[in-house]
Amino acid sequence: MENKKKYLDDKGYLKFRNSDRLVHRWVAHKYIYKPNRHLYPKPFSSYIVHHKDGNKLNNDVSNLEILSKPDHEETHGIILTTERKTIINKILIVMFVVFLIIPILVYLKWGLFASFISLFPLYIIFVIYLQLHPRAKKIVKEFLKFFSK
Repeated sequence: MENKKKYLDDKGYLKFRNSDRLVHRWVAHKYIYKPNRHLYPKPFSSYIVHHKDGNKLNNDVSNLEILSKPDHEETHGIILTTERKTIINKILIVMFVVFLIIPILVYLKWGLFASFISLFPLYIIFVIYLQLHPRAKKIVKEFLKFFSK
């Protein structure tokens, strides 16, 4: 049975047909923001309503939370914390050493074939890097999509 009051938009969120307002924002405004107005110093429009379980269709009050943009980005790993930046920078240094210096030394000592084999640790480090970088999965998907055409 089709819901006559709501519809699914192109981003996967429920909206009210009569106003095009997002259902999860309406629920959060009415049941979280208004009753707890003292906790939110900014206007509601400056906040992001986050689905805790990641399900955009689960608009139950218990599944929603109101976050500032930086808090929401951190929740999704978009903003790199200082600790993550440090780890990623260390990995980049190791990648530089493995990718550039070691193959040159191996080439000078044992030749071209051995220098290719010495790159194997780079692949392992690269996989670790992809797990730590917040946008890595999207970058890899775009890369694969580009080359699969």
